[in-house]
Amino acid sequence: MTGANGIATQGKIFLVASGNYNDRSSSDSAFVYSHDQGKTWRLPVTMPAGYRSAVCFTGKNKAVTCGIAGIDISKDGGVNWKKISEEGFNTCAYNKADNSVYFVGNNGRVGKLLLR
Repeated sequence: MTGANGIATQGKIFLVASGNYNDRSSSDSAFVYSHDQGKTWRLPVTMPAGYRSAVCFTGKNKAVTCGIAGIDISKDGGVNWKKISEEGFNTCAYNKADNSVYFVGNNGRVGKLLLR
């Protein structure tokens, strides 16, 4: 029920989405990051708002993470996260062609976030 669920890498930055899917709102272990290729790991200063199952980079030091408890965005390599949606999804993927993130959730739900 707990542990790592998704990983994204960009240069020396590693982001790992995690948490406890039975306690969706708990953010005490919802994420870790490394800025030195995994030599050291840190908890974010501002955690994602609960359990997260996937993460993807959307640009230099920018990333999106999602889980059944919502979607968060980081603009500083995973150090701080801001909740942008209550919508729950299981995985995400960045599409550079239209600068968007696609999401897939339970029961065939699909979502799209246009980035600016």
